[in-house]
Amino acid sequence: MDNMENLIFDIAWDDEANVWYTEETPIPGVVAEANTIDELQKKLSVIISEISDISLESSDFNKSKSAPVPYVIKSIQMTQMKSV
Repeated sequence: MDNMENLIFDIAWDDEANVWYTEETPIPGVVAEANTIDELQKKLSVIISEISDISLESSDFNKSKSAPVPYVIKSIQMTQMKSV
């Protein structure tokens, strides 16, 4: 895992739902939303950890040698122009 690249999550703001959500993810099927970026980051950390644990359980790797999976949240906020 020393040379592992960061997983990059593109997130966006949904004005109607008032939440941040994962717009594009490197892991198929990963969908998350939260009221703040911090909350979304916590949710993604749990999801990534769970996926990593499942992957390690189904492989020959020794689970005690596992390290946190590096990831990056790339913020993309869509803002609307207010007319004056």
